[in-house]
Order: sequence, then C-alpha cells, then structure tokens
Amino acid sequence: MNKTEFFKTYGHLLVKVNEDDASTGDYMLYYPEEKQIAKDYLDNGYMVASVFEVENEEDNVLLDNDISNAHHKIGLLILNK
Repeated sequence: MNKTEFFKTYGHLLVKVNEDDASTGDYMLYYPEEKQIAKDYLDNGYMVASVFEVENEEDNVLLDNDISNAHHKIGLLILNK
C-alpha cells in the first residue's frame, strides 16, 4: 500500500524514532544506515514496516518485519504491537 494508506491504517501504532528530522520526519529510519536500530526494536517485540521508493509515485509500505536487503528499500517504520 502507499504511504498515505499505510498512515491512515497504522498511523496510531507508529513509534517516534527521530525528533523533527527534516528528511525522514519523526517516524522513518534510513535504510540501510539505521537498520541496527530497527533490529533492536524488532528484537524487543515491535513490528517493522519497509518503505520502498517508487519512481513517479508515492512510496509503498509493506508491514513485513523484514530488515534484510531489498531492491528499492529506502526506510523502515517501527510500530507498536
């Protein structure tokens, strides 16, 4: 689903992982740079969603609990259970 749909559906579960980051906002971790932070959350029972860049469209988000490498993955979102 695209980012707008994802935020409408799961926005109330998002965990604030950054404070006023101009590039990612408060909720997205850079991938792969901040993958370890996402792993720590995952290991502590949180859910992880992957953000994929889509050319000429809104980014797609997949609630997959997967921090491994994937083509076009640009970020990770952390969600409460």
